[in-house]
Amino acid sequence: MDSRRIKTALVVIFSVFAVTTLLALAQPTATKLYVEDASGYKNTTISLPVNIVDTQNGVAGIEFELVYNKSVLNLTQIRKGDLFDDSSSMLDKKGEQGDYTILVTGYSLTDGSNGSIVVCDFSITGEPGETSLVNLSNINLYNKMGETGTASANNGTFTVLTPLAPNINSFVPLSPVEDIVGSRRVFNLSVNQTVNVSWRINGTEVQTNTSVTESSYTNASAVIGTWNVSAIVMNQNGTDIQTWIWYVPVPPNVTSFAPANTTPSQDEGTTNTFNVTIDQVVSNAWYLNGNQQPETSQSFTHTWTYTDAGVHNITYVSVNVNGTAIKTWMVTVIDIYGSISGIITNTCNETGIAGVAVNLTQNGTSINSTVTDSSGSYTFTDIPLDTYNVTASKIRFWSNSTSVTVNSGACIITNLTLWLKGDLNNNGISADGGDGGDVTAMWSAWRGEITPDYRFDLNNNDELADGGDVTAILSAWRGEIILE
Repeated sequence: MDSRRIKTALVVIFSVFAVTTLLALAQPTATKLYVEDASGYKNTTISLPVNIVDTQNGVAGIEFELVYNKSVLNLTQIRKGDLFDDSSSMLDKKGEQGDYTILVTGYSLTDGSNGSIVVCDFSITGEPGETSLVNLSNINLYNKMGETGTASANNGTFTVLTPLAPNINSFVPLSPVEDIVGSRRVFNLSVNQTVNVSWRINGTEVQTNTSVTESSYTNASAVIGTWNVSAIVMNQNGTDIQTWIWYVPVPPNVTSFAPANTTPSQDEGTTNTFNVTIDQVVSNAWYLNGNQQPETSQSFTHTWTYTDAGVHNITYVSVNVNGTAIKTWMVTVIDIYGSISGIITNTCNETGIAGVAVNLTQNGTSINSTVTDSSGSYTFTDIPLDTYNVTASKIRFWSNSTSVTVNSGACIITNLTLWLKGDLNNNGISADGGDGGDVTAMWSAWRGEITPDYRFDLNNNDELADGGDVTAILSAWRGEIILE
């Protein structure tokens, strides 16, 4: 074995309290103990569970040795695995040779148990490409009588990964960039690692920054030309580069264009034609959301039909020896549909109600209908933009409705609650008796002792808590009718 490897023994002992008459037990067994292969980066941490599979015959104690390469991994903590709940406790101590003895107290494992015995937390100290075997050996399993069994071991290998090269994860401005002569331009970027940055113009270094995750370069003296502005980021893990094409011309000029509104809004599925007039002989290109449209080369006009809602960038670029002219439209394409969804719940316990009829109407005309699922949920999709009423109804419940306005591309959440008929005290029981019950409440409203609301009109005659309502709730209380 490599001289850099240090053997660390990890002894796990489960102590179990016997609460029944001790019986002669079969040898405790398990299919295997194992550690899975793993990997990670230097100077980070990793948690490696030691797992057991299919315990049998009342496994109450587990003892094993764990061997790993200390030049690659540094053990920082040992924690209880998922086979042990809060009622168990764990102590650990380090032996003279670096061994760790772990004591976990609890109850015998249920036969057929699978899971982690302990979880070992390591810091990763090895170099990229180095590996460490994570071996389990000298496995002993004990039952509560102290009888011994064993299990096979599946060992793992830990590998120190080679770090990924740095990545420029954001930058401003977008390329290409155009400025007039003498203008001030700032370029900046951010990186996902600490790097050194070399800023270059047409290959000549103009600025450096060291040990940064953000960097910027400012050029305050733009001169005519087409400049390649590059930021090269580098560290021991590799490099990345961001390049801007910076135009500083005496440019051609767009003398007219259409549409005149450069931020138009239009519905999905509609068509728009864009055109420009330039005061110089130029080459043309059209871009849709940054992608050049090859079929529009040399054309001063192009037509698009919008099939996707959102904001779309339409850019015309003209180029000649003098520079560049750019015209951009930001077109907002409106989704002409939206959706409505929600949950219909019971007022007494806020749980969803299945089988509720949900109707979508507009000015008294039915637009759509559905029924709630087992969780009380419903959804209406592809609803034209407008204002509607959503009504929820079910036998034995009072109906409920609300107005909702559907917006472009949005899902409008519309939740409603239904009140069980006859459940005046909102306890989930219709027409119950006794003090504080529904019958008492109806009597009190009939006498004028409390103010009734719509729930007290059980006979639907628009008279709240009249004699008919009292009769109805008493009949329901006696089981003669069901309030629907």
